[in-house]
Formats: sequence, structure tokens, C-alpha cells
Amino acid sequence: MKKLYYLIVLALILGLVLTGCLLSNVGQVPATDQSGIAYLTRGPGNMTVVSDTNTMVTEINNADVADQNAVLCWVHPSWWGGLDATPPGGWDSNVEWIWDTFKSDGPSQTPIASITGRVVTFQKDFSISGVPTAGTLYIAVDNGYEVWLNGTLIGHDNVWPLPDGVTTPSPWRSGDLKQGNVDWTNWQHVSAIDVSTFLVNGNNTLIIVAANEYMNTDDTQPSGTSWPRTGGPASGVGNYSNNPGGVVFQLDVEYKTEAPGIDVEKTCPISAYVGDTITYEYTVRNSGDVVLYDVALVDDIVGSIELTGLTDEDGDTYLDDLAVGAEATGTAYYDVPSDVVSPLVNIATATGTSPLDVTVNAVDNCSVVICYDETAWANGEDTIANNSVADNSSNAWGWTNKFGVGTEFPELELWAAAGQNNTDNGFLVGTVTVDVVGDCVTVTYTITADDEDYMITEAHLWVGDTLLPIVKQGKKEVPTSAPGQFPFSPEIAPDGKSATIEVCEADVEGLDLNDFWVAAHAVIEWCEEEEE
Repeated sequence: MKKLYYLIVLALILGLVLTGCLLSNVGQVPATDQSGIAYLTRGPGNMTVVSDTNTMVTEINNADVADQNAVLCWVHPSWWGGLDATPPGGWDSNVEWIWDTFKSDGPSQTPIASITGRVVTFQKDFSISGVPTAGTLYIAVDNGYEVWLNGTLIGHDNVWPLPDGVTTPSPWRSGDLKQGNVDWTNWQHVSAIDVSTFLVNGNNTLIIVAANEYMNTDDTQPSGTSWPRTGGPASGVGNYSNNPGGVVFQLDVEYKTEAPGIDVEKTCPISAYVGDTITYEYTVRNSGDVVLYDVALVDDIVGSIELTGLTDEDGDTYLDDLAVGAEATGTAYYDVPSDVVSPLVNIATATGTSPLDVTVNAVDNCSVVICYDETAWANGEDTIANNSVADNSSNAWGWTNKFGVGTEFPELELWAAAGQNNTDNGFLVGTVTVDVVGDCVTVTYTITADDEDYMITEAHLWVGDTLLPIVKQGKKEVPTSAPGQFPFSPEIAPDGKSATIEVCEADVEGLDLNDFWVAAHAVIEWCEEEEE
């Protein structure tokens, strides 16, 4: 605390008081009240926290008080001019000299009346929207202080004794603030404290415990001046300017902002059949400007996907991070069940966390049309079930149909999925026509059903003088309804909607088109597209 000699005339003091009050507000813009989190942003990645009336007073003389805003204090004209340093860019226009009262209310106050002098604790909460990279606190107090940032003591000036590394209130706080505990000669010193390592992303708390020196005849000040009580603290009468109390600080912060991003790409086949195994391929990419931690990929049908290409960027020994621009890949397999709904759509979700603990995610879906195939057989008026043919080596369902002299060659019905030769079990998909011209017969399959996009993918035909083709089974010759052993394969149209073949008597030993059998088999395929 600076001392003015008690001989200063009262008129001059009153003039300085008025001048100081006016000068203290010239060119200054009050900071906006931001619910206790106040700061001035200078630009992207920069901010300044200042002493102002948004700073809170939380303790007076080491005793808690109901939180109250600091007030603009009496500003001695020599305070600004007497400071021994300024921030590199100058003091911010929002900086104010503050205290808990307009003038320091001393020399001794309750709740601890034994303390001579004044101890005021100020608290400033602020938030940093990025990763702090640099920070410097500029501070001056009439007379001394301790300063704490986020619970760590980061500096002190003009108060003692203060052992290095002290983590509890220092002895000076509970003693007389005379020359033995607080220095009145160095109030004009501006400390520049590097706080880079103490700042954090998000909320921060700055606490300043400020000391205003006791002033009376029992102190060791050179003039032996005392604190006059004439008129009371609020009257402005007397030498209150002999013992001003004030705090000024400016915290300049630089921080790194981020734009985290993640992409995922998923590929799959266009279609698959029930019972097939679908292969899904995934690529996860860090599309942002910062590393991503704890990268994961989950498919809503397949589950968690193991990724290859992740690295350890945070030193936790786990390969679960993704550097900027890096990619990781994965593969998963899925067996298509019989009760699947077409199209089969599943969603892959990739997630990651930025250094600022921001979670980003991306999704990609893949649609697989489910296709089905069924066996189909032609069934007519004069028919015999295949599995009723004596000695048939194949017990599969189906029919063989009788044709001959007098037959009107009716149109056969092509039934799919009619297990046990029961058409109630299946569905009608088309027709098979048998046309005899001379010594040749033309057999034509035609898809007529339009409720699904049915197609013929395989066609097998028997035309002969026996119910079914005869094959060797050991030493015996037996009939068979196994389509793969039928001798004729009708040519399927490119659109799969028809198949046809001509068979002549010369093509089959013993064939007599006046009396013959036709067994027409097909494999029918369809895919269930999404309904519009």
C-alpha cells in the first residue's frame, strides 16, 4: 500500500477523489453479465478475462459471506500511472479496479475483529471453448495477494511468510496486516504469471485473496500516520485516500478450437438368397482436424465390428484411436434367415471422441434385396405323381403328364412350392404348353403370375415313352424324377419369363408322339423389392 503523508491538505484530497472517480470510468465498457461466467472474446481462439463487477466477493476477513458482486472501488490517480508494467497489448478496456466496498473499510472489522487490515477473497468463473495453449495473468493489488487457479496456488506478491507449495491458507491471513505480514512499498508491481498449464477446457475458477495493509500509529510506516474515523467510511470525510484497497487483473488466454469429424462407408451385395452369407465391408475415416479417441463401429444387425487400422494416440495402450485423415476397415458376415423381411436394411454407426470430449458420429446403411427360389412342376389333367411311380429313385414331389392320340394337348399349370403334390401348399406361377407338329413336339414354359417378379432360372424336361427317364442304379434300371438327370434343358429367355425346346422322335429312342409322357420341371426365382 502506498502511503501519502498525512499533511496533504483536505481540499486537495477531495479534488483527487473526484478526479479519480471520473478517470476510473473514462473509455471503459462494462462487461456483460453472463450468469457468473464472464469473459470477453477477442477472436477465434483468444479471450480475455478481466476484473470487473461480474467478479464475485466470497469471503471477507477469512469468513464466508453471501456471494456479492465486487464494486468499482475508489481509484487513486497514481494507480494506473504508478504500475510498473502493462500487458503486451495494453490493459483491456473492460478492466476495472475492484474491491468489496468503494473505499477499503478498515482498520479492523468483524467477523474477526482481531485482524487489523482487510482480507477480501474474489472469485471469477469463466469458460474456455477449446484446448488452452497459452495463458498469462497480469495482476496488481494494493497491497498484496495470493492467487489460485482451478484449486492450485499459482502466485503471490507482497505477503509473507508463504512457504513454497503451501496448500492451506497462509499465516498472514489470520494475523495483523502490518509491515511484518504485508508490504506497503511494492503495491505498484504488476505480476505476469504463466498459467498455461493450469487452464482447462470448459469451466475455470480464478480466486484472488487480496490483502489491504493496516494503517495506524502502532505500525512501522515512516510517517506514523493513523486511520482517522472522522465522518465514517461512507462520508468521504477524512484521509480515506491514505488507505485505498484495490485489485486489477487481466487474464489473456489462447486456445485451440477443433472441428472433429468422422465418416463411415458400408458396402454390401445388391441381393442375396435366404440361407446365403452376406459379406459387409466397412471403412471408417477421420474427416476432422483433430485426433479421435475411443473409435467404435456398431452394426444394428451384426453388432460390434472389429476395425483394422486403429492406433494408440492417447497413450492408453489400446488401439482404438484414429489420427487426422486416417482410415480403419472392418468386415462382417451375416447368414440370411428364412424369416427375413426384404429388403434387408441395416445401419452402421461409427463414433469417436475429440480431445475436447466432443462425441461425433456418422451412419451409413446398406440395403440387400432378399431373393427366393422354389421348385416348380407342370401339372395337367392326366397326371401321375412322381413319388408314386414304382421304383422311382427320387422321392421328390412333382408330376409326370400323359399325352397321346386324341389328346387335345391342354395347357399344363406350373406350380411352385407345392410340396407333397398338394397345390394348396404352393402357388401358381405359369403354364407349360405341349404342341405336337408332325414328328416333333414343342414344349413352352411361360410365367403368367404378376404378383411377384417371377423368373425361370433353370428348366429340365423329360419327353419319352416311359413315365420318367430310366437310369442305372447299381445293377438295376429304375425311373428317376431327379431334374438333373432329365435329358432336355429348354432355352430360357433373357428376361426369364419363358423357356422353350423342340424334341423330335428321332431325339429319343422309342419316342412315339402318339403315346408319350412329359415331366416339366423348373426353378423359379423372385426378389421382394421394397413396396412403394
